[in-house]
Amino acid sequence: MNWYKKSKKYLDVGHENDSILWYSPNGINIVKAKQEDFLSHGSWRRIKNVKMQYTGRYDTASQELSVVASGYRDVPQGLINNLLRSFPDTKTVYVFHEFMGEAEVIKVANSKLKELKEPKEQKKPKMSKEELEQYEFPAAEWGHSITPKKAFEKRKNKDFDTLYDLSQYPDQWNFLNALGKGWEGHWENTRPSLHLIDKIKQNQPITIYRASDTGGILPGAYVTESKEYAIFHGQTSMNGKYKIYQLNVYPDELMSYGDAHEFIYIPRNLDIAHERMLK
Repeated sequence: MNWYKKSKKYLDVGHENDSILWYSPNGINIVKAKQEDFLSHGSWRRIKNVKMQYTGRYDTASQELSVVASGYRDVPQGLINNLLRSFPDTKTVYVFHEFMGEAEVIKVANSKLKELKEPKEQKKPKMSKEELEQYEFPAAEWGHSITPKKAFEKRKNKDFDTLYDLSQYPDQWNFLNALGKGWEGHWENTRPSLHLIDKIKQNQPITIYRASDTGGILPGAYVTESKEYAIFHGQTSMNGKYKIYQLNVYPDELMSYGDAHEFIYIPRNLDIAHERMLK
């Protein structure tokens, strides 16, 4: 395999027939690709009709895995872990950056994944409002979710755009992108949520979803307006060991990251959040 090419022209990862191509559009989900999906062999930017941040190959013979990051983008540990779940026999990971030279080499001592579980969000069966407002847990550094405490701090500072905010701007590109327009067919059966446009523009309640193996939807949770996307996330990131949780919220309670179908639940206030949690 061409693991050791230093020229940025050759940051691809091997050309044998026993290698498996993959890509990730968001640093979380892993999608296995076919050679014919690529417009030309190798470059992460050449796959058809896909906006990618990361790509690579897994070589079944050598049990080596490569990760190519676009530009100077960091490779989140969560992506490495999800790749090791997808390719559990991996022995060595090579991480390339598009504009950098040699790969970072990660030796995998035990790829059976027992030690790869992310810290769990331990949801208490009952919490007072004061406890919920101050509730923290060891969130994974690469995860999208934040703690309830940080969520309430963000609401106080209001230093973010909500899904409702995006719907009110004259330029609607970011709003429609957040609902998945332009990403049709990207995550299997996930369709754009354009049927929600009118409700969002009027700031009427919509249903959000979360795939999780640890519990329901707390303030600060990583959520989506698309049930199909939540299912895809659970199947690809949790090996199918998950439940789908749902909650009715207002569009102005969904902080946008700028990514399609991905938001952080930031309740309007503590009273509303606590009442929802107790239901």
